[in-house]
Amino acid sequence: MVKKLINRFKAKPKWFRISFLILCVYSIYLATLGLAVPAYLKGTLPDTLSETLDADVTVGDVSINPFLLRAHVSDLAIANKQADAPLFRFDDFIVDISAWRSIFTLSPTFDDVRLNMPYVHLARLEGGDTPRFNISDIVDHLAANEEQQPEEDTEDSQLMRVKVDNFALLNGHVLLTDDVTGAELDYPELSITLTDLDTQATPTSETAKHSDTANQYDFTAMTAQSGAVRVNGFFQLSPLAVDTHIALSQFGLTPFWPLVKDHIDGTLTDGSLDIDLNATLNQTSEGVVVAVSDGQLSVSDLTLIHDGKPTVTIPAIVVDNINLNSQTQVVTLDRIAITQPRVDTMVDAEGSDLQRLYIAPPTQETSTAPAADAASDAPWQVVLGEFAIERGEVMVRESALTDTVNWQLSDIALHTGQIDTQFTQPIDFALSLSAGSDQLSQTQHAKFSTDGKVDVTEQQVAGALTFDDFALTQLQPYIGKYANVKMNNGHVFASADYSADAQGDIKVAANARLTELDVVDTIKNEPLLAWDALNVSDIQFNNLGHSLSIEDVQLAAPYANIQIAEDKQTNISNLLREQPASDEAPASTSNKTTDESESQEDSSAMQFAIANVTITDGSAYFADYSLTPRFASGIAELNGSISQLSSQAESRAGVDLQGKIDSYAPVKLQGELNPFLSAPYLDLDFSVSGAELTSVNPYSGTYMGYYIDKGLMSLDVSYRLENEQLAGDNHLVIDQLTLGRKTDSEDALQLPLGLAIALLEDQNGVIDLGLEVSGDVNSPDFSFGSIILNAIGNIITKAVTAPFSMLASLVSSDDELDIVDFTAGISELDDKAKEKLTTLAEALSQRPGLRVNIEGSVDAVADSRELAEQTLQQLLLTRSGLTALPDSLSASTFPTEGPLADTLIALFNEVIDSDVTMERQRITTQLQQEDTDTPVAETAIQQALTISLYNQLRNHYLATEADLTILADSRAKAVKSYLVNESKVDANRLFLTNSQHHLKEDFNGVNLTLESK
Repeated sequence: MVKKLINRFKAKPKWFRISFLILCVYSIYLATLGLAVPAYLKGTLPDTLSETLDADVTVGDVSINPFLLRAHVSDLAIANKQADAPLFRFDDFIVDISAWRSIFTLSPTFDDVRLNMPYVHLARLEGGDTPRFNISDIVDHLAANEEQQPEEDTEDSQLMRVKVDNFALLNGHVLLTDDVTGAELDYPELSITLTDLDTQATPTSETAKHSDTANQYDFTAMTAQSGAVRVNGFFQLSPLAVDTHIALSQFGLTPFWPLVKDHIDGTLTDGSLDIDLNATLNQTSEGVVVAVSDGQLSVSDLTLIHDGKPTVTIPAIVVDNINLNSQTQVVTLDRIAITQPRVDTMVDAEGSDLQRLYIAPPTQETSTAPAADAASDAPWQVVLGEFAIERGEVMVRESALTDTVNWQLSDIALHTGQIDTQFTQPIDFALSLSAGSDQLSQTQHAKFSTDGKVDVTEQQVAGALTFDDFALTQLQPYIGKYANVKMNNGHVFASADYSADAQGDIKVAANARLTELDVVDTIKNEPLLAWDALNVSDIQFNNLGHSLSIEDVQLAAPYANIQIAEDKQTNISNLLREQPASDEAPASTSNKTTDESESQEDSSAMQFAIANVTITDGSAYFADYSLTPRFASGIAELNGSISQLSSQAESRAGVDLQGKIDSYAPVKLQGELNPFLSAPYLDLDFSVSGAELTSVNPYSGTYMGYYIDKGLMSLDVSYRLENEQLAGDNHLVIDQLTLGRKTDSEDALQLPLGLAIALLEDQNGVIDLGLEVSGDVNSPDFSFGSIILNAIGNIITKAVTAPFSMLASLVSSDDELDIVDFTAGISELDDKAKEKLTTLAEALSQRPGLRVNIEGSVDAVADSRELAEQTLQQLLLTRSGLTALPDSLSASTFPTEGPLADTLIALFNEVIDSDVTMERQRITTQLQQEDTDTPVAETAIQQALTISLYNQLRNHYLATEADLTILADSRAKAVKSYLVNESKVDANRLFLTNSQHHLKEDFNGVNLTLESK
């Protein structure tokens, strides 16, 4: 049968046989390619791919159109072992082969290659020390299979030529997830087109301008946040070269945030990225060269939230004209500009919450192996034309030092010049901003600006700054926490030129001004400190030189209020508030450490100098409420200067200040001082003229025991303090001091002040005192006020306890003017007594406020004996009939014969109850007993008898108390008479005291005492 068919076929015409054979071959071709191959692939492809990839692979359908040479694979999917969704899938994969062109070019040629709706899900998995992905198993499996395959010699292999007219990936979807951080990057719309793909084509940038240029590609993608990505250009594969244009539009940044959330404690809620740039990649013999040109990058609406509130918001970050070349390793950027950034932060005792936003990664051990060769490569050079921040704002909620104060830095503008990472030239910069708290409106905020240069190579910065109108009232929350004061007003202005380097060499040349200062004591609700303006000019600071100098300080209309409360605490001492004790114990240090620290501090102590301090129209108020009544006074019109104030040991600052107490009494302070030495030095003269003493009634009533009705005070004080030894001269003049009523103060001096004043006050009503004071300021009992009070107290004490010594000093005499000596039994003044009384009268003329008490006195023994002798001699003179007695008549000189001798014997026999003969015998016997060998001479017996008779008669006439009283009174009257009649002392100032009832028997003379009128 078959044989017949063969024979019959051979009998047919040749054309028929050929046509039939061709038809048969074609039919076999159609059946094989259109039916058998698809069926075979559909049956084996899933298993083969599953085995190759070690993952479940499913294929929906495989078809081949033998007529069009079109292959079609649909619904292929690679399962994901870690999730239900596939790892990879697509709806359709279509390939149109150009058979004839492939034959003619002897290379695979395709008309079209299309991949419809591909889906890829790439994920990083949790767990393990090394990162694992959902494709890691596939990659590991493929790598293991490759190791089993013999290596092919590819040294001389050449890239096979493949041509594709059109390649299209349409409606793709790529999902990238990170199970570790929770990040999810979703690109639901993705497409790629390639035109005239030729693996061996070499297009150029010029030919790429034509639409028929080979290897042109276009990649577009949309993000789940409606962002757009487009990359287009052309490429060649051998050598590798790419010329591309990349554009990102509204590319959302929030999906990337989970990748860094473990390092930043916050949430990025908004932000998008826009990029537009041209890039090339070229493979050369030296490596791959990448270049970027005309790049533009911007970030918009960046918002970082922390604790539910926006912490950082940046509307725009723009980078202009990005250019990069990996061969030259140069990156250039025209400008980076950050517009309207806003930072909202809180500062508490633990620091800024911005610091706490950053979470440091766990410490990992680092390898100590040598760095890679790349580390030794030349560094990249980055050149930035300008960096700018415009209209920035920083909000700071400060609660570290206060309850809460909201500070605002606004209108922040920062501009730099060119920044080159090789830093061959200094970088110019300019910064300006407004600063203030929420107590003020933004228009009242202080203005700050600075500009200068930063030299990174030399690590130096230099510039100038201005600080304009900072309101001190904003500091009240800080001041009020530590002091009982309120800052009602005050404005700070400053300007400076500065420089600094890494070695700590800081130099500043500045001017500063503080105006309209008004500080109130909140305890008393009264002004405490104020001035119109404080101008500080030409401030020069050098850190390494440890020096600070100021050329001029001008203080206009300063005012200070100092008060002493009822508990004797000053308003200054009550200013500081008690702070809670710290829980931290101070660290203890050894004496050695302390000594070394002090030595270092001394060696690096800041040296400063102020050339001139000028005070204009100053005033002060002082009140003492610890006194009754209260004391208050003020100083006004304070003007003057302090010059050459310095911490140098040899320096002396000149002081020249003038003012008025209570607006009328001139006061001056002049001299030299250096208060900054460890042992301060001063040599100052202070004077006040014509101050009303009635204003110090509270002090006089409290400490003197009297109020003052009238009086003026002038004071000249000169003090010198050197080597901690104080020496001072005080010249105090009090005019017309009149004491008022006495007080009952327990603190009053228990001294007769009236007498002291009378002693100190001259005939013009002026008290003129000179006080010399001294003291050791290191003494624990040293007090400047106490040495003055002690000096005055000593003068008053001396005046009332030794008043006549003070009187004598007025006339330069050393006489004891309180005693007038008389000869025993005599009431007449001798020349010496008269001279003393004349001196007393002269002194009294200078102290018209004094009165003198005159009290006669006797010596009971001497005066009584002398009066008796006077009585006896008067009787003898009368009875003897003589006209006069011999000079210097006494018992030992009395004559033994003659009228006086006879009268003596007669008077003895009359008055004394004894016989002269018996008296003579008694004396003879007494004399003989003294020398028994020699007879007693008659003359000796007569002389001894006369003496015995005289003495017995004198003793008979001894004076009585009445006689002594008369003598004392006569002496007192003699003194007063001389003072009145001879020395012209007002009799109304002289008083005789009663001697009859209070006879003093201390000495034979007159006692004088003083008292005030």
